[in-house]
Amino acid sequence: MMTWIFSTLVGLSLWIVLITTDTNAALVNVALGKPASMPSIRGLTWTADLGNDGNADDNFFNNHCFQTDTEMSPWWQVDLQDVYYISQLNITNRRDCCTDRAANVEISVATDGPSNWTVVAYQEGQMGLFKSFTFDTVKARYIRVTLRNEESIFHLCEVEVFGEITPVDDCADSPCLNGGVCTDEINSYTCQCTQGFYGNNCGQGKYIFVSLYSHVKTRLQNL
Repeated sequence: MMTWIFSTLVGLSLWIVLITTDTNAALVNVALGKPASMPSIRGLTWTADLGNDGNADDNFFNNHCFQTDTEMSPWWQVDLQDVYYISQLNITNRRDCCTDRAANVEISVATDGPSNWTVVAYQEGQMGLFKSFTFDTVKARYIRVTLRNEESIFHLCEVEVFGEITPVDDCADSPCLNGGVCTDEINSYTCQCTQGFYGNNCGQGKYIFVSLYSHVKTRLQNL
């Protein structure tokens, strides 16, 4: 986000004009309404899905915030249901009480499954009421927010994950050879090979070997 402030004197009044531009205007919140989870729930109503319901109301008792029970390194995570290029994550904390519980916040991502995590951002100490994490663009399907090495209740009121509006296209580099047709999948692709070719990328086939045999046979006959 970039902000400019212009001032101009009109008559005897000083007008101040605030103009903002969003440098990530091409990005969207790809976490909105996606399946979310956490290791436990404190109470019956403060469930994980409230962390990405699109409502950043920071009054906990308006029921738009999630809350875990007391955990060691408690976490909240969301499944984007496909792989996206992401580069920013915004977090809205609880304002009405206990803001200081959000401390040593770690942001991790994974692509193949929610187990092989890569840390992309970290805020040492208290996060405050709001924090925008920006980082080098990464591919991710799963996003996890963790209170690193904290034994605490964990609550936040909104987590927004900003990424490109369309998922990663694994067929963009044309991985299928010899006329094979590529089908994009979640962090992978499949190739439908043309007749006579096979293999993950359609790089193998009987016609290749027939051609090689004919070439060798011709060379031998010419000796």
